[in-house]
Amino acid sequence: MHELQVPAHTQGMTKKPTDNQRPTEARSGADQELSDLLVTGPLCTPEEVAAILRVSPRTLADWRAGRGGDDTPLAIRVGGRTVYALRDVNAYLERRVQAAQTRREAGA
Repeated sequence: MHELQVPAHTQGMTKKPTDNQRPTEARSGADQELSDLLVTGPLCTPEEVAAILRVSPRTLADWRAGRGGDDTPLAIRVGGRTVYALRDVNAYLERRVQAAQTRREAGA
């Protein structure tokens, strides 16, 4: 599957570990669960995601408001702004591709 192009202003932006972070093996279950939620890749604005998905920013807002069904890209709030982790946008697209392939196979 093709990977999405990372927006130019986010290239090279990744979460770097700090010296005071414990190794993953030493984390408690709660710490590990929190760690699994952390975004480790580039973040995109709703306008960037809309361009990637070829939908309007208003459509994304509708999806965030619950009018997009059960399977929509995950949006998060950071500093009062809505952003999307590029990895979540990729995961959403992968799910859509899998659903389309399943429908095609069922109809064939």
